[in-house]
Amino acid sequence: MKPAKLRHLETKHPDYVKKDRAFFERKGEDYRQQQQRMVNVTSVFAKASSYLVAQRIAKVRKPHTIAEELLLPAAMDLCDGGERCGCQIAKCISVK
Repeated sequence: MKPAKLRHLETKHPDYVKKDRAFFERKGEDYRQQQQRMVNVTSVFAKASSYLVAQRIAKVRKPHTIAEELLLPAAMDLCDGGERCGCQIAKCISVK
């Protein structure tokens, strides 16, 4: 292990100093799997909501640009998380 990483491990996580390499490989694999599951779930919900918005706009026979001009800013305003959550909404949801 690199000296800087070892020093961090010794000072911040002293209970992990005596663990073997396999322990950290398992932890890393668990972390990667957890990230992948979260990405899959998030993208499924984002895609579903995008389709619902597009369907609503099509039913009222309005141009799809209305979603970009009106609905996305309104969704950001309604979000509890404030600006951070609004930015996540804008990144996740694309109007098809």
